[in-house]
Amino acid sequence: MTLRLKGFTPELIAAMKPKDGGATIEWDRWAAAVTALREKEFRFLTLERTRVWTARYATSPKGGHLELILDGISPEWRLFADAPAEKGPLRALLTRPVARMAVRPGAMAALVDGGGEWELCLPVRHAFEATITGAGAKVETWEARIGLQGKHAGSLRWSHVDVSIPEDAKQHLDADISGRYKLLDKCGGARSALHKRVAALGGAEDDGSSGGGGAAEPAAPPLFLFQDPTRCGDPEDDSFVFAREHRRLAFNEQRVHIAVLDEGW
Repeated sequence: MTLRLKGFTPELIAAMKPKDGGATIEWDRWAAAVTALREKEFRFLTLERTRVWTARYATSPKGGHLELILDGISPEWRLFADAPAEKGPLRALLTRPVARMAVRPGAMAALVDGGGEWELCLPVRHAFEATITGAGAKVETWEARIGLQGKHAGSLRWSHVDVSIPEDAKQHLDADISGRYKLLDKCGGARSALHKRVAALGGAEDDGSSGGGGAAEPAAPPLFLFQDPTRCGDPEDDSFVFAREHRRLAFNEQRVHIAVLDEGW
């Protein structure tokens, strides 16, 4: 099976460049890598089965690849341009998807004949201040639980945190990350710091049960806050992120973040 992309023209990409200076310094090289994928032929390469299924299509000669992510929450196509070998800002940009297309229920056939709508992941940085406050009870930190002494002995952290962001920041995100997040400290992740959103700010905590006798509404996709360490590098550079999933990733697989907190939070 082969696929072909249309529409990623230089004129289209140039029209999307922010006029307020929010674009990164690598915009031109990123745009060149994306527009080079237009009219490319993508051929089926592999089908990987982990916690989600991923069908991968690659160009020949090299240039990029497509991934069809099949999960039970938000299946989608993701488009990647090949990253350069040398380290730098452009490589960091191109290790993540440059575009995506959501798969609507019952719309799989439309993917072959041009259905669906692509969304570009532009190399633009939007910074804003989020307010994060502790809530609930105090529980042991992971350092105290594993028996570290000194400043860590008997240290505590909140069982919940409340997150709020400015209204004008929400337009730049895939989802509103505001809400109350519950600590799930048996997660086995970095620093046992996985948090799951369980309520809107000021709302009742959702325990996962569906009350009432009517038809159940489709569950909203979950939202998590956790530390997502890099595969290698200085631990001080690792950040807490907001994302739809927190599963362990395969080698060279990249997580799609909704928002990233500054290092050191």
